[in-house]
Amino acid sequence: MQRGAKWAVCCCSAKGMFVLPMLIYPRLHVKPEFLDKAPTGCISGGSKNGWITSKHLQNWFHHFLKSVHPEARSEKVLLIFDGHSSHTRNISVNKKSRQSNVVLLSLPSHCTHKMHCLKALTHSMTRVLRRG
Repeated sequence: MQRGAKWAVCCCSAKGMFVLPMLIYPRLHVKPEFLDKAPTGCISGGSKNGWITSKHLQNWFHHFLKSVHPEARSEKVLLIFDGHSSHTRNISVNKKSRQSNVVLLSLPSHCTHKMHCLKALTHSMTRVLRRG
């Protein structure tokens, strides 16, 4: 796995299941080799500053839908986002979530420090994946 990924989009369930992450690199052209040592199924993207964009979220949400199959479940799937604008203002992801049996819950901006246990869980899963 290429060093230097600035962000990893992670997702886990209350049952301990998780969707393999999307790694975002601070470069415009991401080479497929960047994922050579990453777990099979990870996806990647790049941006000028290494931050997530609306396009990245759309790609990751498609990855999420393929992994979780919410449309095949009898109950809705709850997906909790932080308050980043690429998440809260993404109309195509909002529309797709309604069609796919997914309820989106966006936490207020700048409150992740209050959600430390969730943050710690996703970071520990990322460490396990890197060791893998």
